[in-house]
Amino acid sequence: MRKESKKKKKERINVMLAYVLGTEVVSYTSKKTNLLVSGISLHVAYKDPSVFGEAADKVFVSDNLRIRGDVEKVRPGMRVDLDTNFRGNVVGVKIVPDENNGTAGKPAK
Repeated sequence: MRKESKKKKKERINVMLAYVLGTEVVSYTSKKTNLLVSGISLHVAYKDPSVFGEAADKVFVSDNLRIRGDVEKVRPGMRVDLDTNFRGNVVGVKIVPDENNGTAGKPAK
């Protein structure tokens, strides 16, 4: 019997600069798993080369990440860096300081 090498794959992280349009607290019981799903959805706008202007989307930040305290500080008008894994799930959120007041920003450039 041959042993297969078990190499850990490095998880690729993508970073996206986005402008926050709104936030939404989410909490419900999954019909598939019957488990509680909770977190915060960020409604964001960002640059996309295939879109004239900016694209808009909603991204979910799960409470399982244990970064809710950071995410709760996010307000409409702020710019954030969203770290996503190869599946597109958000794994980190960082507020991008603005030159004017340290928090609010303009749409992502």
